[in-house]
Amino acid sequence: MTRVVVVGHGMVGSRFAGDLAARCGGSADVEVTVLGAEEHEPYNRVLLSEVVAGRADLAAIALPATDDPRVTVRRGTEALAIDRASRRVLTGEGAYPYDVVVLATGAAARVPDVPGLTGLPGGLPRGAHVL
Repeated sequence: MTRVVVVGHGMVGSRFAGDLAARCGGSADVEVTVLGAEEHEPYNRVLLSEVVAGRADLAAIALPATDDPRVTVRRGTEALAIDRASRRVLTGEGAYPYDVVVLATGAAARVPDVPGLTGLPGGLPRGAHVL
């Protein structure tokens, strides 16, 4: 049995887990655990601006969930560290052993250095959001 832990339940992590299970076919030789810090289901972040603009609702950009019994998703479970010596991903709820670990943690939006927008105490001014 190969234990795969995917750190990140966004667009890439959720797609990877589903595709991996599909590639393994009916084999029971893989067990996938997906750890996601966010409580909600993954969504297409590229289309988030459509929701903000009122042209789509959040359900329209939701990503399909895998129904494969070999894939377990732990929403609201943040990976805090990877213990490479003992091959475990550590979280606030416990440790998840792995044979293979996949980091699918996404990217951070870049905010350009604009006077009046950046460098303010407390972050962005009221009404400014990063997508």
